[in-house]
Amino acid sequence: MITLIKKSAIIFALISFTLNVFAQSNAGMTYQSVVRNSTNALVANLPIGVKISVLKTSATGPVVFSETHTPTTNANGLATFVIGQGTLVSGDLLSIDWGSDSYFLKTETDPTGGTSYSIANTSQFFYVPYAFYAEKSANGWDKAGNVAGSGEFLGTTNDEDLVFKRNNVENMRLTNTGISMNKEIKPNGTAGLIGQTLTSNGDGTMAWKNGAFNNNTRFKIRFREFGSSGVLDVLSIPYNLNTTNVSVGVNTFTINKTGLYHFDYSLNITAATATNPANYPDYVVYFGEGITESLSAGPFVPMNSSNSSWKASGSGSFDLYIVAPKIFRMVHSAYYTTSQTFNLYLNGHLISE
Repeated sequence: MITLIKKSAIIFALISFTLNVFAQSNAGMTYQSVVRNSTNALVANLPIGVKISVLKTSATGPVVFSETHTPTTNANGLATFVIGQGTLVSGDLLSIDWGSDSYFLKTETDPTGGTSYSIANTSQFFYVPYAFYAEKSANGWDKAGNVAGSGEFLGTTNDEDLVFKRNNVENMRLTNTGISMNKEIKPNGTAGLIGQTLTSNGDGTMAWKNGAFNNNTRFKIRFREFGSSGVLDVLSIPYNLNTTNVSVGVNTFTINKTGLYHFDYSLNITAATATNPANYPDYVVYFGEGITESLSAGPFVPMNSSNSSWKASGSGSFDLYIVAPKIFRMVHSAYYTTSQTFNLYLNGHLISE
């Protein structure tokens, strides 16, 4: 308890503070004052008028909070009330940033119970309740946000984990290696399905999308071409669970779901040329008409001593963003050959929508 004694030409006022902070919206500081009149007689069992103001920086600084009270003294002349629970004049007690400046308490008293305040006293706050300081201090955060222009951040200044709790139960933890969570992630309140991944929609929002190798978006198609038509026909469909997302024709296949796809392929070619050819056989296989992606099988190697038969084989992979519906036709160009056979296995799956 801090006891302050101030003398006035009219009355004596004994002011004492017991600094208590109450929970939630009824936060405040208990104020007690023993009031005596000019003849040193107690003002007992009578209402008095009190105006409380909190001043910033100095005893004559700006008012950041003010309120009025009309307590009734007891038989010993003691008036008791809670600063922060009076009739508000201006400001907000809980918004005061106690750590940013010096603060002073000004009391004005009307011994007759009105608002003709005849006694004024101002004293500095040397101590404030810790809960008040923690609620709004230094560059701390409160429910209204951080102090404007103070280099805002939410976190720690040491190497300790930052723990986020709800209802006093840990939901997330920031560690020195990343984020640890024991709860679900639900963008727009939606939980992901098994096999889905959380991805960006490209506009800053997140959503669950079908992940890699989802059974609905996996397919394998075998293509073959004899002669020199330039188009590889579909020979078989070893794997294709969903003909809605990927439909297959005679020498085309259509992807009906927009997204980023990953493709793996293996390609084998045999070619015939004239005996002792003047030109080395060559080829190009394109992934779809109008698409620059080409499939490579490596260089041709001779299959006989006369260099009339050649073979080439190879494999590779690539990613391609497809806007559905998109029709694909595997085409090729062969050079310096009299005939050739292409065998192509193409595996594909949707990476993300």
